[in-house]
Amino acid sequence: MRAAREVFAEYGYAGAKTRDILARSGITSPTLHHHFGSKAGLYLAVLHEVIEEILHALEDAVDGRSTFLDRVDAILDASVRMNRHDPTLSRLVFAAPVEVRRNPELTSGAERVGGLAAFFENMCRTSDGLAVDPVSATQALMTIIYGLGRSAMTLDQRQYEEVVAAVRALVHGEFAEHA
Repeated sequence: MRAAREVFAEYGYAGAKTRDILARSGITSPTLHHHFGSKAGLYLAVLHEVIEEILHALEDAVDGRSTFLDRVDAILDASVRMNRHDPTLSRLVFAAPVEVRRNPELTSGAERVGGLAAFFENMCRTSDGLAVDPVSATQALMTIIYGLGRSAMTLDQRQYEEVVAAVRALVHGEFAEHA
């Protein structure tokens, strides 16, 4: 799974070659096909694992926090930790909606990706101190999170942390000087 995660993160689903995954993992093609059925089955298993890992980290991050801003701060902190620990997470999860649309054999992956949206929607609906409609807040938060995911895919860790700090300032209304 680790080798597949790395290869899919590096090359995307279409560009990933099963032989590269086999070479990195040291397993044989029959073993891969026995456990996952196909490259698509392996990709979906990796995607499921990655989304579960992210959801677990986000749930832990917001646990015990009730206000929207506290929860957003916790999510931003968790995103920095996750990206530092495993940069493949962002590459996989934020490319997944595109991969699922482009490759019909991955259609069932859309449900897995939807788990992240459900987490953010529930978080917005149950947060104290939310001044806008929870559905609109969910969409805005998802836009920010996906933007951060794009940044995590293209920036080094230091640059990513600077972007996260700027997003935090934006969310807290500290992005511009007040006259």
